[in-house]
Amino acid sequence: MYDILELSKKLLPELRDIAKQLNIKKAEALKKQDLIYKILDQQAIEATDSKKPDPVEKERFSYAPTFTTMKPKPY
Repeated sequence: MYDILELSKKLLPELRDIAKQLNIKKAEALKKQDLIYKILDQQAIEATDSKKPDPVEKERFSYAPTFTTMKPKPY
C-alpha cells in the first residue's frame, strides 16, 4: 500500500504501472497528481472491501440482546 509521499516521488510511468495493477481505467490520460489520487482512492476501496465481515460473523451478531426491565416496587 502506497502513501501520498511515496507516490509523489515516483515517475509517471511507474505510477501508470501501479494503476494498471489496481485496474484503474484510463490511467494513461491522467496527469500525475490526478493519477496519484486515483491510486490512493482505489487502495482505500480495496482495503475496505477486504475488511467486510464474513456472512457467518454478521449473522451471529445481527441480533440485539434483549433486556428485561424491572418495575419499581411500590412502597
